[in-house]
Amino acid sequence: MGAANDNVIQNCAFSHNFQAIFVSGSGNDIQNNSITDSYYQGAVLANMGNGAFSNNSITNAGMTFGLHRPNFTGDFYTGGIWLINGNAGCTIGNNTVTNIGNMGIRFNGTGITIERNQVENTMVNMPTFPSQIFEKRINLHLCGWKIHTAVKALTTWAS
Repeated sequence: MGAANDNVIQNCAFSHNFQAIFVSGSGNDIQNNSITDSYYQGAVLANMGNGAFSNNSITNAGMTFGLHRPNFTGDFYTGGIWLINGNAGCTIGNNTVTNIGNMGIRFNGTGITIERNQVENTMVNMPTFPSQIFEKRINLHLCGWKIHTAVKALTTWAS
C-alpha cells in the first residue's frame, strides 16, 4: 500500500459505493463529507498521523452481508470508520455514524484522539474487550462519546 500524504478531501458526497474513502498516509484532512449506502465500509484510514477525519456523516454502511463480494468466505468487517495504525496527531472527531452493519468506529494506534463522535444503530460500537484498546497504545484520548441503539454497547472502560 503506497502513501497518500497531505491531501484534502472535503465537501464531497459519496453514495452507493463499495468503500467510499481509503487513504494511507499522514497530513490528510478529510472533512465535511457525506457518505451514504457504502456496501462495505464508509472510510478506511491507514497509518494516519497529523491529520483529521472530522465533521463527516456516514449512513448505511455494510448493512447487507457480502453485497458485491461474490463467493466471499472470509471475515466481513464492515464499518463506518476504520482507523488502522493511527499515529500521533491523528484526530477522529465530530462525526455522525448511523446504521452500520458491524462497528461504528474501529481503531488502533498510538497518540490518536477520538472525540465528540455520535454513533447510532450499529451492530457493534466498540471491540468486545475494551481493555485491548489500551493495551500497547499510548496517549489515546476518548471523550464526548454518544452511543445509541447498539446490539453490544460499551458501558465501562478497562484500563
